[in-house]
Amino acid sequence: MKTKLFTKFLAVVGIMTMILGYSIQAGAASFTFTERAGFLVDSGTLSSSDAGTPFDDIKWYQNTTAGDYQVAPKAGEFNTIAWGTSNDAAGLLASDPWIDPAFPSIYNVYSAMRVFGQTGNVDSTFNTSTSFLSDPEGWVILTKLFHKNSSIAAAYYTLTNTSINGELTITPADYGFPDDKVSSIMFLETLNQEGSCPAGSPPGTPCPDYFIDVLSTFAPLYFTSGAGQYEVLFDLAPVSFASIDFPSANEVRVWTQEGEISQVNVMLKIAQVPEPASLLLLGLGLLGLGFIKRRKR
Repeated sequence: MKTKLFTKFLAVVGIMTMILGYSIQAGAASFTFTERAGFLVDSGTLSSSDAGTPFDDIKWYQNTTAGDYQVAPKAGEFNTIAWGTSNDAAGLLASDPWIDPAFPSIYNVYSAMRVFGQTGNVDSTFNTSTSFLSDPEGWVILTKLFHKNSSIAAAYYTLTNTSINGELTITPADYGFPDDKVSSIMFLETLNQEGSCPAGSPPGTPCPDYFIDVLSTFAPLYFTSGAGQYEVLFDLAPVSFASIDFPSANEVRVWTQEGEISQVNVMLKIAQVPEPASLLLLGLGLLGLGFIKRRKR
């Protein structure tokens, strides 16, 4: 009789401690995030395929009217870069290279990249999955990256390297933000000829272009807010005319289809780090239920 009462007592303790441990964690916190993203436009970070004067062939522009525009880059940075219509003419463009009214298609005009930081609200989660594509719960769009993949004449130089600076601010946060993350991107403009596609290229002709970033760019960040500790997770999500693979252990490669405007989003998720006391209560609950299961056997 005493054994049965003790078993029932452990059952109640096990269930209550699990509920209590979960309830301590279960309240999601709400945060506001703002990402200021822009291309760095100096000779140390921006270069073309021109071996002699690699900095002289890339142009830049600031767009504040596009539908995806939300947050201005930091001073001295720009949300649009372009190349492929002239050589030795670097600098700030007077008009947006993204759309040229003289050409209804995107062929024989600028190729360009554009980055738009986003702002919004996000709720913390206990889902710590690092993959948006396999488990989209809790993820929000942090940055939108576009590539206008125009056909470039052989006489013109193309982009080879660029860097995007992202300044992320999360509020309320007691420690850890704002934070700058510089993403250095290697870009390859491929030849649009059958049989010339680089290894790993998705099937199809003409060959897609690609850019490569290091995975350390997407390493988690941490901050505290109130009594809670939080982990900020990042991931890439192809949206249109783009695909992703991993050519090495520390690189991610984004393929962009020729003759199209590709989009890839950087995703953000905030996961709450469980406190030791909560983990202890959950452990006691599991221990109690485990004891009951053994007693029944």
